[in-house]
Order: sequence, then structure tokens, then C-alpha cells
Amino acid sequence: MGQFPYECKSCGGGHDQFDWVTSCVVELALTTGETIHVEGYYDGYGRAICRVGEDQQCRVYPDQFAESFKYWDGVQITTRKIWCNGSHGQERKCVPHGTEVLDRVPAERYDELQMLPERFDKAARASNPAKGLVHYKGRLHKARQRGNARKIAKFERKVQKYNALGDLREPYDAAGKEEADDLAAPGMMLGAFLSGPW
Repeated sequence: MGQFPYECKSCGGGHDQFDWVTSCVVELALTTGETIHVEGYYDGYGRAICRVGEDQQCRVYPDQFAESFKYWDGVQITTRKIWCNGSHGQERKCVPHGTEVLDRVPAERYDELQMLPERFDKAARASNPAKGLVHYKGRLHKARQRGNARKIAKFERKVQKYNALGDLREPYDAAGKEEADDLAAPGMMLGAFLSGPW
């Protein structure tokens, strides 16, 4: 069922390990300063899986688990807000009314997603292209904020290079969502039974 029940931005905490809804919506920050809201499914292990374009997906980690990030590999896209957006007997649709929710991250906007700004030494960047990509995206973002054309051009070349070496997207796994939904239902029934009136 998963060790990390998330805390919904609207209905809050107080839910036990079995009382979470796999269908969710996450808010993603873009380097342009905008945010987008995207459907996903929570897999129970501190991350939501969001579809990217037609045939890819990415993992999004809620900031509420930030203390665990140093122990997990591949944490690069994070969110401050995650909402319940499904049923499984709970009928929780917690996304604020009027919020435009996309069913996937548009492929053309993926490179605009804000990623964790971490510094890595040259050896780490060389051995792990994903770390190099995150490092140079952070540097490019700062250069754009400062309007330094020379550094913008330099870091755009670096981002292009590391994009080719280590893209963080994975092939889309339609069966993964169905499996997460199937695993959530029995756990929620067990949770309801254990917290029953006896």
C-alpha cells in the first residue's frame, strides 16, 4: 500500500496509511513563473506519476516528504500542492473550484518545469546525466533572471547536451495507474474496517 500517505492540500491530514486516493492533481511550477495543474496518480511511495505528452511520464514528489529526498534517487520535480481527485468510496474531489486541470504535462512545456536546484561537482555531472541536466537548468534559470546573454547561450548549450544524455522522462505505463487503483481499494476497505465502531 505504501509507506507515505500524502496530505491533501484541501482536506488536510489526519488520514491513516490506508486513507488516501490514488487519483490526484499536482501543481507544477514553471521556470516562466507560471504554474500548471496536472492529473496524476499517487503510487504510495512519496511520488505522483504524471503523463507527459502522448507516450511518456515523469515522477513528481510532494515537498511534504522533503526530509526523505536525500535518501531517494531521482527526485528532481517537486510540488508544494497535491489534492485528492478520486473516489474509492471516499468521493474526495478536493481541487479548488475553477482550477484548470490538464490530463498531462504538454510535451512542449516539459523543459519549462522547475526542477530542484542542486550543485554537483564535475565528476557527478559526468557520471549521472540527470544530475548534470538539473544543475545546468538551474544555472540557465539564474542567467535568464539576470539577463546575461553570454551565460544564457552557454547554459542553453549545456542543457541541450544533458537533455540528450539523460532525459528524466520514462515510457508511459498505463498499467501502472490501474495497478495503483487496484491496490488502493482493498487498503481503504481494511482501513474503514479497522477504524469501525467496535
